[in-house]
Amino acid sequence: MRRYPALDHGAMSHRPSRRCSDPFFVARQQDPENMRRWIAQTYVFLAVEQGQILGVGAMNESGEITLNYVSPDARFRGISKALLQRLELQASYLGIRSITLQSSLTALRLYESAGYRRNGPPTKGFGITFGHPLIKNL
Repeated sequence: MRRYPALDHGAMSHRPSRRCSDPFFVARQQDPENMRRWIAQTYVFLAVEQGQILGVGAMNESGEITLNYVSPDARFRGISKALLQRLELQASYLGIRSITLQSSLTALRLYESAGYRRNGPPTKGFGITFGHPLIKNL
């Protein structure tokens, strides 16, 4: 698990394990300059195995986790949990006292098992989905 900017141009050469479904790959290809700007303003960590990106986690400076994505090919291997732990560690380094996020219904169990608790009613997401606001005090 390494912070993305530390990988610099070498990380841009990493291939996602599943190109068609990887939003990180799509964003990087469609607008590389916007992607660089986003990375500069965010703490981004990659889970990489044998040159392939398996997962991406991101958190902004206020302690909001904005991304915890794992390729479908790499699910159920503890990658989301490892990314989450790394983001929490970064928050601790920054002196952030609580982390927030919007969870999908599918990921609720992961976050709740890691000590996150609900922080308000679900909010409308994309299409028919809802985001479930969660918080964890560090």
